[in-house]
Amino acid sequence: MTKQFSQENLEIIAGPCAVESKEQILKTAEFLQKAGLKIMRGSIHKPRTTADSFQGVGNEGLSWIKEAKEKHDLKWLTEITDSSQIRDMEAVVDFWQVGARNMQNYELLKALAQQDKPVFLKRGLAADLKDWLGAASYLKVDKNPEVVLVERGIRTFSDSSRFTLDLAAVNKIRRETDYTVFVDPSHAAGEVPLVEPLALAGVVAGASGLVVEIHPQADKALCDGQQMLDFTEMEKLIEKVQAVSKLA
Repeated sequence: MTKQFSQENLEIIAGPCAVESKEQILKTAEFLQKAGLKIMRGSIHKPRTTADSFQGVGNEGLSWIKEAKEKHDLKWLTEITDSSQIRDMEAVVDFWQVGARNMQNYELLKALAQQDKPVFLKRGLAADLKDWLGAASYLKVDKNPEVVLVERGIRTFSDSSRFTLDLAAVNKIRRETDYTVFVDPSHAAGEVPLVEPLALAGVVAGASGLVVEIHPQADKALCDGQQMLDFTEMEKLIEKVQAVSKLA
């Protein structure tokens, strides 16, 4: 089966951290189509650190995503937090995402291995490469056609950013394995001014793609608004990434 992602072709995926409203998703989808991007990220289920935080709109958001996809010719990447969600979501989802907190949720990984859609596996908050690659191996044993590894930063003693983006790991995975590796600069950065430099650094380090958080009104976002680019900022990032990718 031919992979949808490769080390040779840079892919930029963008969208909000969480699906919040129909208006938000349709505005974002319209922007992505105009910007020439093909995949929108956005989760209807969100694992959060505290129980009182916004945890997603749930299945109500599926009709919004379906409309946005059809109207703007997009595919959808979304986080899954439990295997019980597969049945309701599979008709709309194009790519599953396993978040950092669930990287070693082996029962979830086993369930996704039986699906025929690519899985984006984010690195755990304190996972070394052996842990990460071990988790990825669970996704390759059945029907799953493709696994994309996503470096999103790990916890270290450094406090200069939300997480420390491990660019050495990006390059090492590209050189030593057959996995496609993406970088999520938004979660590593934790603040808008750091997103662009981390994204560009990720491309130079060898990432085959980026997963970037954007929002039409980041100041009103219900999840991670401090690290989401607005549409103008995203346009500038796309231009720079495309220029840098030609030199990497």
